[in-house]
Amino acid sequence: MARLLKHIFKDRLLTEPLVENFKTLPSPEQLKYKVLIRSRCHSKGKTMADPKSDRSNDETEPNP
Repeated sequence: MARLLKHIFKDRLLTEPLVENFKTLPSPEQLKYKVLIRSRCHSKGKTMADPKSDRSNDETEPNP
């Protein structure tokens, strides 16, 4: 999957931090034309949870 994403997005895929020792995301200007992909690592042997049950009550919690 990672190889496919790198092939499709090429240099637009952000694969390394733009700044050293960052704790927050870079500014929108620094991320212009870049692609960010969020993923989760699952432990070996565990099955993936049902995506519907993995949601954090989006519909029931009010937006701040």
